[in-house]
Amino acid sequence: GGSRENALQAASAFAASMQAIAAPEAEGLQLHLSSSNRTGYTGVRSRNGRFQAEHEQNGRKVYLGSFDTAVQAAVAYAREVGEYQSPAVPREAEGTRLYLSSSNRTGYRGVRKTDSGRFQADTWQNGRKVYLGTFDTAVEAAVAYAREDKTQSRKRPRCAFAGPLETGSRVKVWWDGEGCYFAGEVRKCRHSPSGATEVLVRYDDGERHWEKEAAVEEGDEECKEEEE
Repeated sequence: GGSRENALQAASAFAASMQAIAAPEAEGLQLHLSSSNRTGYTGVRSRNGRFQAEHEQNGRKVYLGSFDTAVQAAVAYAREVGEYQSPAVPREAEGTRLYLSSSNRTGYRGVRKTDSGRFQADTWQNGRKVYLGTFDTAVEAAVAYAREDKTQSRKRPRCAFAGPLETGSRVKVWWDGEGCYFAGEVRKCRHSPSGATEVLVRYDDGERHWEKEAAVEEGDEECKEEEE
């Protein structure tokens, strides 16, 4: 209804205002700005008046700490994943749209620079890392990754929830760093490159995060400490 639309408009306006005032640099580091995050930064979320920093590593969330300001949390994120590099990298090559990544030093998802100075492309299939080749440039490696991902996406079955969840379900997710549950609503699901089912949760504070389906529980509780 009208109240929901007003809430969404307010959240959008808040995100825009945060993005407008977000500092692009602090403590000598280029920070990772985000127009889709209400705090203005990638890897930073607001919780109970403080700001939590986190990033994903091998498909799992890694908690980096809770801070007084969004900038402090953004600095912690940049120190962990590397400072933001302006993407002076092609978005398309050889007729293929490439997967850019602000958290990867090469500028591309699935690509890493080897000790020899060349660029290796890897992807995940059925829970296993698959080597796609080593190339002279990051762009060539990114093309290999993008082509393989498109090939695999055509083979993946249409996403279906494995458990009782469905689009619109009210759910809660336990956050170790905060020591409590946070509630939200299921928006859709997808199959990750590793083959796991992931659920897009729109949290009640307006943020959206992909979560492992096994970590998402039915319910509407929030900030309730886990019983021992």
